[in-house]
Amino acid sequence: MELQEIERRLVGKNKEDEFILILLFMEVCKSITAFDEGVSQLLKTATSDLLVELQNEKKFMLEIKHTDKERYSISMGNLQKRIDYASKYGLELFFAISIKGYWMLFNAEYLKEKKGKIDISDLMKSKLDEMLDCISYVFPKGLRIKSVYSTDETVKSTGIKFPPYGNMVSYELYYPDPTAAEVIAKASKKKYLPLVYICSKYSDDVVANTEAAKRYSRFAVDQDAIPLAPHLLLPLYMKEESERELAMFMDMVLLGKCDELWVFGEEASEGMCAEIAKAKRHGKKIRYFDSSCSETNRALEIGPERLQEER
Repeated sequence: MELQEIERRLVGKNKEDEFILILLFMEVCKSITAFDEGVSQLLKTATSDLLVELQNEKKFMLEIKHTDKERYSISMGNLQKRIDYASKYGLELFFAISIKGYWMLFNAEYLKEKKGKIDISDLMKSKLDEMLDCISYVFPKGLRIKSVYSTDETVKSTGIKFPPYGNMVSYELYYPDPTAAEVIAKASKKKYLPLVYICSKYSDDVVANTEAAKRYSRFAVDQDAIPLAPHLLLPLYMKEESERELAMFMDMVLLGKCDELWVFGEEASEGMCAEIAKAKRHGKKIRYFDSSCSETNRALEIGPERLQEER
């Protein structure tokens, strides 16, 4: 065997150890059985690297492969031999493939579909997270991760303990590219826009009240707020006559998502009273405006009957 081939196989053995450690750290395996590659070479059999049994009783043969090239490839003949070997034991064959340090996991059938060629673009098709019940993160080159520990037991931690440093409190990520920091800085300069619920009449004169609601919504935009006017939206696909109760329920749900309630007009309808009452119960900020959008800072004259209902 040539020196270059020996060096390649040594790197491969290190990668096998790396993936075995991943399996052990994830604590998802019930058992892992390794096959002697030397015996396989001597007998010229296409044995797998591992026989893996997961905690959920699933068993499969596993090949562990690595390449520093842009693509991993295996001949279709070689692939079929390994599939046949796993099939003799009634097991499915999987490939754990590391391409430039990125680990992926595929069943042999996927490699057959890809004609034995896998590259980094296949990462989204990997079954690694599904099989190992985990979440994988891909970090860019140059990223430095710092673990922060504390021996103070009163400090909130991640639950990971590493004597003698104590409990892990957090991770700190350092990356030389300033782009992320610039994006965060720009975002922090943006003004917060509150989501405000536009409370105004709809029934009686629908046409006039709809135009007024549009004007009130435009006013809210000009005041650096995000207006939500359900009576401009729901009538597009709901009928006031037969679905009013359902529409009012939806109004209340939407109101619960808003930061503030803006009430417009000189008097309140029954629906407006219900919306004002809900906002008060939930401690939301309420602002009152007349029909010309001038803030009045006082509750509407809604009459004793509706005032009782509001309470």
